[in-house]
Amino acid sequence: MVDRRAGIRQSSMLADRKVIGEFVRNGIQTIVFARSRLRVEILLSYLRETAPRANIRGYLPAQCRAIERGLRDGEIDAGPPTP
Repeated sequence: MVDRRAGIRQSSMLADRKVIGEFVRNGIQTIVFARSRLRVEILLSYLRETAPRANIRGYLPAQCRAIERGLRDGEIDAGPPTP
């Protein structure tokens, strides 16, 4: 809460940036999920700026589209791999 009386909350993106940034700066392995690709891209760019030496990875847009297509087509699911 930024202002309890007015009911104003801190931006969730700002809170995410702070927490994830602390993890990265302290060498804590972290995986981040977000509700949108845009949010992930924003977080990635922030983290790369604040911790340029860290090994931070994200899916490239083409990889995201391939994953999304596989989910739509039923080629990818949450089940175990088939032998």
